[in-house]
Amino acid sequence: MSTAGQSGSLVTQLAQLESAFAGLRATFYVSAAIFVVWVWDIPLNLDDEVSVLWQRKGRVIKTLYALVRYTPFWMLGPNLWIYNPFRSVSLSSKLYVKSYSVFVTFLSHLDSCISSYITMTLTQGVCCMAVITVFALRVYALYSSFPRMRIALMIVITACQLAFLALGFVAIAIASRRIVWVESLNICFSGNPPMRMYSLLYGSMLIIEIMIVMATLYHAIRFRREYPSLKGTAPGIIIKTLHNDGFTYFLVIFTTRCILCPLIWGNVSPTVLLLTYVELVVMSTLTSRWILSFRQLAMSFWGDSIIMIAEATSDIPLTTIEVASMELEAIS
Repeated sequence: MSTAGQSGSLVTQLAQLESAFAGLRATFYVSAAIFVVWVWDIPLNLDDEVSVLWQRKGRVIKTLYALVRYTPFWMLGPNLWIYNPFRSVSLSSKLYVKSYSVFVTFLSHLDSCISSYITMTLTQGVCCMAVITVFALRVYALYSSFPRMRIALMIVITACQLAFLALGFVAIAIASRRIVWVESLNICFSGNPPMRMYSLLYGSMLIIEIMIVMATLYHAIRFRREYPSLKGTAPGIIIKTLHNDGFTYFLVIFTTRCILCPLIWGNVSPTVLLLTYVELVVMSTLTSRWILSFRQLAMSFWGDSIIMIAEATSDIPLTTIEVASMELEAIS
């Protein structure tokens, strides 16, 4: 019976190992596919990016765009490095990829697996918060003459982002203790990630999204009811674009996260976390394209002089409404 029990235990361990390897291979191939799509989209918009963004003023919008557009590399890159099945060079606890040199001082007591995981998780959080900030500033600009609404929105959104940060650091602390480096297999492995904590992270972001879309909906209803004369004018088209893009963004992100939250909550397999990589790249691509398209639209109506005045006046580039015209000031 002892021999039979040992055989059964060995079979179970082999099955678990095979399942783990299948998940790790899936992580690599999905990450590689997402990385190719993400990189391919960058040169498609490079001309617009240079002409309407980098050659113009606006430090805030440039910073947000860079965070939204390029931070996914710091998540997908380490993923491809760690889970590459063709990699034969072994990592030691003292070896760091050169790209991580900025983290070495802070993470010197951790091995390379944990530092890579922290890098990827922080990257994902920074990108999500940058996207939320972009659309929060859009709503902030719409309510330029309603300071109490602005203050209330910013308090709620800031509180939710702080909660998101707190949950994120808790998730990092829990997960980093469960990651191991298997020297003989030359691979990082986490057999029990805090899936429910990840689900709560996505749920906390949903609260912010709902607040943003409700504020946008209220402004859109008020705009259509009280200011029909602005329809077809430059201010009217700009505001309609802000409304439509906000609703489209919310529909995509809200639907995605409503699917992801219960999936992550009820699934113990870390393979389901691959969906969060897909969501991050989609969110990054859509938001960066929205920034460029809206900036082009605003420049076509207002010209460089108005854009520069708007940026210098409020430091909320291009989404600043109040300096555009007296009519636009009246509706917010």
